[in-house]
Amino acid sequence: LFAEVANRSPGLILEQPNLVKKVVFPLQVLPWSAVLGAYFHALSSLFVLMLVVLWFKGALPLTVFAVPIILLAFLPFLLGVAFILSALGPYLRDIAQAMGMLVSLIMFLSPVFYPVQALPKHLQFWLHLNPLTPIIENLRLSLLSGHWPAWDWLFIYFVLSSLLLLLGAYCFNYLCRGFADVV
Repeated sequence: LFAEVANRSPGLILEQPNLVKKVVFPLQVLPWSAVLGAYFHALSSLFVLMLVVLWFKGALPLTVFAVPIILLAFLPFLLGVAFILSALGPYLRDIAQAMGMLVSLIMFLSPVFYPVQALPKHLQFWLHLNPLTPIIENLRLSLLSGHWPAWDWLFIYFVLSSLLLLLGAYCFNYLCRGFADVV
């Protein structure tokens, strides 16, 4: 989900020059469309994962109902990232290529294929600084382990992500004045 949003966002404005130059169009819709499209793909994959869990375990845990709440807490973070990257994309054309490498690095530094507890104690702190860690860990807890997510950390994550969304929206609105000139 994060990789799709981060890789697609820098080119959003550049892909739609007619909407930027000739038509009065609310450009703030473009990051939303990227994030919601990524959510559709993620939910499709999540459905397949739920079928696999159902096949192997015989039943889905009750905690599967926490998954939409976890994904909802992730939404402001993704929107903030999409707004910032799509605002910078027209000005820094090479950011799209750099995001490919950065996303790969972030994914390897995220607990996607291993739990946080698999690392030594002195490295666990650094892994918790990764903004993807709380979402990945809570999804793993809810879907695979049958445990409820850490609600307090999820709430803190939502608040901090909402601040990132506000910063991203401000950045986008400030920089969008010059989009027609650089596109």
